[in-house]
Amino acid sequence: MVLVSIAIVIDLTEKIATLIEKHVSAWDIITKYYLYFIPYIGSLLGPFFIFIAVIFFTSHMAGKSEFIAMLSAGISFNRILYPYFIAATILALIIYFGNNKYVPLSNKARLAFENSYINKIRYSNNKNAHRQIDENTYLYVDNYSQKDSIGYKMTIEKIVNGKLIYKLHADRMVWQRETKKWRLENYMIRTLSENCPDKIVTGPIKDTIFEINPSQIFAKFVRNDEMTTQELNDKIKELRITGTEGLVYFEIEKYRRTAAAFSIYIFTLIAVSIAARKVRGGIGFHLTMGIAMCAAFEVLMKFTTTFSINANLPAIIGVWLPNFIYIFIAIYFYTRAQK
Repeated sequence: MVLVSIAIVIDLTEKIATLIEKHVSAWDIITKYYLYFIPYIGSLLGPFFIFIAVIFFTSHMAGKSEFIAMLSAGISFNRILYPYFIAATILALIIYFGNNKYVPLSNKARLAFENSYINKIRYSNNKNAHRQIDENTYLYVDNYSQKDSIGYKMTIEKIVNGKLIYKLHADRMVWQRETKKWRLENYMIRTLSENCPDKIVTGPIKDTIFEINPSQIFAKFVRNDEMTTQELNDKIKELRITGTEGLVYFEIEKYRRTAAAFSIYIFTLIAVSIAARKVRGGIGFHLTMGIAMCAAFEVLMKFTTTFSINANLPAIIGVWLPNFIYIFIAIYFYTRAQK
């Protein structure tokens, strides 16, 4: 709770001027924002908080020679680890279920507050939309008005075996709510063939049906951390079908939730292996090592996920790779632990 309180103070320091300027009451700040900020920061930094707590508790016991006494009495180091891993399992389950359902729900309320009083940027997907309608058909829309359900400068292309066989262009596309069809204005259809001249058809108006509707083409911007895992799975499936950019961000968030829960076991083993040995410097030395390892883990996570975003590294590898690296670090410290 001390670390969460520090995070709240730091966050409030950054936002207090804006909140005062917007005349937001203290009650609203507490009940509509920080009540939901606590689960968010707990989920984000939970494994690190647990790591530091285990180091602090274990180092304190080692300073009183508790581990020397237990080992001298014939209790094995593996037996000493039992209660640690029981507690780690409980905490991992809490973080796992929280990450997958309850924290995203609290994030919706937290982000709604930020969008109302703090954020000045509004996200939009209304320009330069590229979508894949089916296996061979691609749609591009230059601009779209959600209020009027009108798209401007739209193009549909069909590509088979790397060759363009069909292209439709229209100045405007208007969604007809009654008929559930798109009305194209000032359209041109060009059909290409290897053995025949291109066939071109033009006209002022044409009603047609695409296997995609306005909500799929111009989806409302939603942050991945305010979606439950079921919603993430549905979003990932939709993005794969339509070929929309940004798929990797949702995959990273999905895998991060499980990886964060699993990392508690790794950090617990490292913390006990390091802090169980009584050394000069005591708690201070152990905490310094713990904080340094947390920082290194976070840097490694940013590095690998950046590779997933920019270098086509599979998202699951980018998220789980730091855990796999730290497993070997945990095994190293375990083999050198006082036994």
